[in-house]
Amino acid sequence: MPGIAGPAAQFMYENGAGARLALYMSTISQRENPIQLLREGDRRTFSWANDHMGYALSGQMAEGQLRTIAVDVCSELGGHPESWR
Repeated sequence: MPGIAGPAAQFMYENGAGARLALYMSTISQRENPIQLLREGDRRTFSWANDHMGYALSGQMAEGQLRTIAVDVCSELGGHPESWR
């Protein structure tokens, strides 16, 4: 996908119960950015940056559950979520 600063990608996941998660990734000018949480109704979005890549993981689930998934995603993508805990 085209993003504001360059290439971007969006991945969507749905479990058997119909719960969905979306992961958006794009290039950004910042090298690092601490985790940020956005609350909008029953949707939660965790965003962070690592090595000039920005990430946003969003879903309608409990904040703690989404944070656990965001930590795993960040780790798998080469980030350092240790400071989030």
